[in-house]
Amino acid sequence: MQSSMIKLIKPADFISMLNAGFGFIALLLLSFQDVNQEFFIYLSFSFILLALLADGLDGIIARRTQKGKLGEYFEAMADMISMGIAPAFFIFINYQSEIQTFSMVWIVGFIIILLCYVFCCSIRLAAFHPLKSETYFMGLPASAATILLISCTFIGIELIYIILLLLITSLTMVSSVPYPKPSKKMNVLTTVLILASILIGYHFNNIMIYLLLICILFYFVGGPLYLMKKSKD
Repeated sequence: MQSSMIKLIKPADFISMLNAGFGFIALLLLSFQDVNQEFFIYLSFSFILLALLADGLDGIIARRTQKGKLGEYFEAMADMISMGIAPAFFIFINYQSEIQTFSMVWIVGFIIILLCYVFCCSIRLAAFHPLKSETYFMGLPASAATILLISCTFIGIELIYIILLLLITSLTMVSSVPYPKPSKKMNVLTTVLILASILIGYHFNNIMIYLLLICILFYFVGGPLYLMKKSKD
């Protein structure tokens, strides 16, 4: 039985496993709060970004090699770890000390909002293949939501804005708002910014992370407007 299961695994599935592994490592790193917490937060941030790169790579490999029967399931489960659970926990840990000063009602409310994000992300990921289009994404891609949320969290924007972003991204992910599929140039630019954020994001006053955030904000706000204008032309 085990050998038959293993035979179902294709090259792209190993990259999906890597995606899940990076997300899991990001979660583990967040537990190191007593030893150079700031650096471990940065490492966790970097491993979530690495998981996103692995997610993009598995799609490229799947298109160029034989697709496996487990591919869609592997991808969805891996993405749930790296784009759903890991970002939610990343946000919680970063604002934990601030949250503890609030009343229990506010703490429970914040946890519910984080759960809302996780649930909406799971719906978005599960619906990705059934609602797949050749020309656009239906709803905000979970990868874009992840970059937006963890970047804003890492640079330390106020909690109230993170809560608003969580609500907005959650609703946008499960909405019918169309988002354009990025061009190859846009994908290359995003990949370069992600790698730069991983390699030197801890230095130079987080300038690379700010650039990555600006790029994602441009897509978040401008993507639907671009498609709207294009449909009218």
